Amino acid sequence: MSLVIPSDSVNIETFDVGELLRLRDRINAKLPSGAIEDINLSSELVLTFRSAKALLESAADDDDTPLSQKSAIVNSLNSLLKNLADLQKSLYSVERQQKLEAALVEALKKFPELISAFFEEYEKEC
Repeated sequence: MSLVIPSDSVNIETFDVGELLRLRDRINAKLPSGAIEDINLSSELVLTFRSAKALLESAADDDDTPLSQKSAIVNSLNSLLKNLADLQKSLYSVERQQKLEAALVEALKKFPELISAFFEEYEKEC
């Protein structure tokens, strides 16, 4: 059996730097990754949208919920929808760019004499 004490009751002022670093390492090992590449942004955005929509549906017929709060939820939903639309456009653009690059690579494989001319033009543009 392990002893569980409230985290706010631990006096970290008495710890030296080494102890604090070891404690931080132990805590970091238990926390989810803080790296943005480890977050599925599109999934998180959709889940947030669904949560806000469910909140609005539950508050819509509730006479005790102030109109200002219902309006705030609607504004949040509109913002989330805009973000989702922007994300979809961005994903479409990235996918289209990848297809264009793949087609260019295949074309250059078929016509290797164009490779140097392509890179000369590319360097001028960049």
